[in-house]
Parts: sequence; C-alpha cells; structure tokens
Amino acid sequence: MFAHDDKSLISGSTSTPTAYVAQRDLLRVLLSRWRLILLCGLIGLLIGVANVLFTDTAYRAEVLVAPVIQRDSALDQLGAGLGIGAMLDLVPGASGNNEAERTIATLTSTQFSYRFITKNKLAQELFPERWDSDSGTWRPHFLAWLPMVPDGPRAPTQLQLVSRLASMRSVSLDKPSGLVRIRLDWPTAARAADLANAMVSDFNEFSRAQALAEARRAMEYLERESASANVAELRVALARLIEEQMKREMMATVQPEFALRVVDPAVAPDKSVRPRYVMTPALWVLALMGVAVAYVVAQAKHS
Repeated sequence: MFAHDDKSLISGSTSTPTAYVAQRDLLRVLLSRWRLILLCGLIGLLIGVANVLFTDTAYRAEVLVAPVIQRDSALDQLGAGLGIGAMLDLVPGASGNNEAERTIATLTSTQFSYRFITKNKLAQELFPERWDSDSGTWRPHFLAWLPMVPDGPRAPTQLQLVSRLASMRSVSLDKPSGLVRIRLDWPTAARAADLANAMVSDFNEFSRAQALAEARRAMEYLERESASANVAELRVALARLIEEQMKREMMATVQPEFALRVVDPAVAPDKSVRPRYVMTPALWVLALMGVAVAYVVAQAKHS
C-alpha cells in the first residue's frame, strides 16, 4: 500500500544486496507516514492513561535501622584459646558475623511475616478486593456458580497473605554502613508510615522472644556439659559461656531495641510512588511511536 510512496524516497547503490535509506531522505520517509506514527502515539497515550487509571495508588514509607550485634567478641577469643569453637557454634549469638544478613532473612521470613499480618490484622487490607465490608465476610469466588469451583467465602491462605505482603515490602542492606533499609508500599500515606515503624518494633519483640527461648535452652545445654566436664579449664570456659547467656537473657528482657535500632524512623510520605501520572503515558507513547518508526523504515528499505 505504501510501497509506491516510499520507493521514490529511497536512494543508494542498486548493486548492494539490501536497499539503503540515505540520511537525507530518512526524514522525508518518516514525514510521509506521519499519520501512522501519530496514530501509534495516540494509542500509546490511551494505553498509558488506562494503565494509570487502573493502577492502585501506593505510598512508600521508609525506615532506616541498624542491626544490633549480639555476640561478644570475648567469646571468639575464648573459643579459639580453649579449642571449643564447635561448642560455641551451638550457642545463640556466638557464631557468625553476618548479623545484617541474618536479620534480613528473619525479617522477610514466612514465620515473621505471617505473625506481623496476624498481629496487625492486615488480611482485609492486603486483599480488599475479596473483603465485603458491608457483611464483614470474605466474598465467594466470582466463578462459584461453576460445579468445579468451591463455594463459600474465599479467605486468603497464609501463603497468599505472605506473598502479597512481600510484594509490597522491600528490605535492602547498605554494605558500606551495615544499615538496613525497610520500605513498605501502602494505599495510604499515614498507614504506610505506621506499619513500617510497627514492623521494626514487632521484629524486636519477635527476636526478643526467640533470644530468650534460645538462651534458656543454651544454658541448660551448657550446664549439662559443665557437670560432665573433667578438665578444669573447660569447666571455667563453660561457666563463662553460661554467664554470657545470662547476660543475653537479661538484655533481651530489658532492651526494647533488641535486634534493630532505629536510625531514621518512617514518616508519612507526601507523594505516591504509583501510579506515575506522567512517566507511564510518556513511556507508552514513546514505545509505540518507536515501533511505528521502525516499521516505516523497514518498509522503506524493502520497497
């Protein structure tokens, strides 16, 4: 259809295997098809605007924390000097220096995530499309009338809740400083900040409870080993380990910021991160206009 119009705009050697559109004629080729390029741009604009309209609004709250190092360096020296490094590995807080990585792994774990969702009653906020606020129940599946689809309320499962929270939360480590950055996207700004701060306090509470249980188990283990030890130096070493676990238990009891110390708390953001009212339509316009330009040039080369 457009081969005749573009053919006259092509210049170059006929001896080459492929046609060549000279730079001086490229603009004329594109101008000859300006309607097609403009139409693609308009379609891209419509798609971009529709994408903006159907994207849920999200505000991002961010809190910066520093993992609290629980291990006493004296334990390393003690274990190295007495040759009980393997025993130290069984004592909580006495092995490994990757506190930040361990903190991130625990913070993003299914166990803590589901505990956080349950404690703050976030199921309805995570799946608002399934929740019927008028009746206070979960809506049935929209295909519930089919025989193979289960009938009744369609409450989200534990895995679905944790996956939805994971898609709205990001945790990253700044390796030079060792600080951990927690970001949480939520439909409202104030709620995003409140939940980001609550996640830190809940994690401290969760870690404190775990540390207390681990310290008590460790002391029971060390006391049994101490009772059966025949070497005086080993009994002294075990006594010091028991003392360290008692200190750890005491710190877990009295220290509010047991696992994470807040460096910069989250505040309610002023602007949303989604949708991008200008960027999204602009990208769609540029993308489809680029496709149109590539199509016009390809057609001109083969005409």
